[in-house]
Amino acid sequence: MATGSITSLGLGSGLDLQNILDQLREADEAVITTKKNQKTDIQSRVDAYNTVNAKLFNIKSHALNLSLESNFLNNSVSVTDENVVAATVGDGYDAANYSLEVTQKARRNSWESAGLASKTEVMFGEPAGIADHDTTAATTQPETLTIQYGKPGEEKDITVSLTAGMTLEEITDAVNNASGNKGDDGNPLVKAAFTKAADGDYYIRLSAENGGNTEDSQITVNSFDWIAADETVSIAQGTETMFLSVPPGTSYQAMANLINGAENNPGVTAKMIDNGSDTNPYQLTLTSKDTGEDARLTLTNLDGLTEVTGAGGDSLNAEFTVDGIAYSRQSNTSIKDVIDGVTLELKNTGTSTLNVEINRDTVKSEVTEMIEDFNDLVAYILGKDDTSTEDSEETDETNPLENESSAKRIVSKLQALVSTVIDVDSQYKSMTDLGLSIDRNGTITIDEDTLNSAIASDPDAVKALFLGDSSKEVAGLGDLFNDTITDMVSTTGIASTEIDEGEARIKRLNDDIEEETTRLDKKYEVMTRQFAEMDKVINQIQAQGKALDMLVEQTSNSNSGS
Repeated sequence: MATGSITSLGLGSGLDLQNILDQLREADEAVITTKKNQKTDIQSRVDAYNTVNAKLFNIKSHALNLSLESNFLNNSVSVTDENVVAATVGDGYDAANYSLEVTQKARRNSWESAGLASKTEVMFGEPAGIADHDTTAATTQPETLTIQYGKPGEEKDITVSLTAGMTLEEITDAVNNASGNKGDDGNPLVKAAFTKAADGDYYIRLSAENGGNTEDSQITVNSFDWIAADETVSIAQGTETMFLSVPPGTSYQAMANLINGAENNPGVTAKMIDNGSDTNPYQLTLTSKDTGEDARLTLTNLDGLTEVTGAGGDSLNAEFTVDGIAYSRQSNTSIKDVIDGVTLELKNTGTSTLNVEINRDTVKSEVTEMIEDFNDLVAYILGKDDTSTEDSEETDETNPLENESSAKRIVSKLQALVSTVIDVDSQYKSMTDLGLSIDRNGTITIDEDTLNSAIASDPDAVKALFLGDSSKEVAGLGDLFNDTITDMVSTTGIASTEIDEGEARIKRLNDDIEEETTRLDKKYEVMTRQFAEMDKVINQIQAQGKALDMLVEQTSNSNSGS
């Protein structure tokens, strides 16, 4: 249904009033249709210039790379013996070679116990004890039990007076209730508990009330056959130290579990290994997780273990020379501070030669890819593929940039750069010297043999062409391309200006279309009501005419009968 239509319009008069109204509206909307078509054309150009900007950015990325010195020193590294050393290199470094000798790899510090018949063999023994805890007397005369609690040198003495005939249970209560068994905060320090040993006898175990495992919770006690304190074991690595409170009767396997499960483990792995011996195959081993001297372990109260790797002060660091200069490092990997730009990984002892080389393929790749993107842009702007000639038949598809002087100005600016001569002391002064030429259709072709020969025979001259000469304040082609395209894609550049102007025109057209549409809507709402009134009047006239015809007919018939 047309705008402003009334479904019954024309029913009264029998006239096709709605069609008449629609035809009038269509004629009035010709201006709007024209503006809509203009908007479509402008939007096509805006979209096309947006595409041009995107293609310019592609060219710019390669131009930027060709303006950076590091890309003319794109490096690779090789070694003569990969079993001795592996290496990686960054970009931006001169070609060089180095002789390397590895005399020792960085090692992990390791310790081991003597061979054991069983993993569950006791590492920390229990005291002899007595038959029971509640009936057999542990003391035969008055004695003083002295317990020291705390960090060595800062201990607190806890003294308990014992009388003759006291049982273990009574002594346990006396320790727990001793007035001196309290810290500054009033909380108990040492907990005493009678414990049944593996041989069936009983003894008193002293442990830290706070759970232990700290330097400040160490316990020592004067000698009695029926009492033992938890042993404080420490394992230090660098500035970190792990303290473990180990109960009497702890086995070698349990000790390994305590070490591995400790929250403050500084970097040590404990294992029970089977060395293959027929009689005593099991050993507790401790190994630092990291290599080097900084990872060396220092053990306290683990007298049953002896040092293996690193014993006698033997260095744990990697030892090697580069060009005869000696180096020592904590690790075999990620060695970055010996050769500039090179990261070393030492694999085995031996000698190898390391070669840092410059990979020229990067420069060739950047040049060829930049030209490919340039040709892609030219083909897009001119509406032809990069193999077309001026005589080629045009496609049926309309090129929105066909008559755009601004777009063609972009192509001209870029083409001019190809033949720009750079005032450098080099045999290559323009890109045409590298084998580039502009075809009849505006695209650039590359003589790859010429380009390859230039890069291989005089890479410094190629570098000078693109980087220029800063001492003479001469800009290279890399900067010229990059700066020119930067201007083009800026907010005031050629494409952006066309985009802004096009979008502004589209906005004005949208405003005009909206305003004109609103005006026509109002106009045809009024005309629709007028046509409806006219339809009603015509209907009334037609009705009156029919009534008059009937009256005339009746009169005529009456006269004929008389």
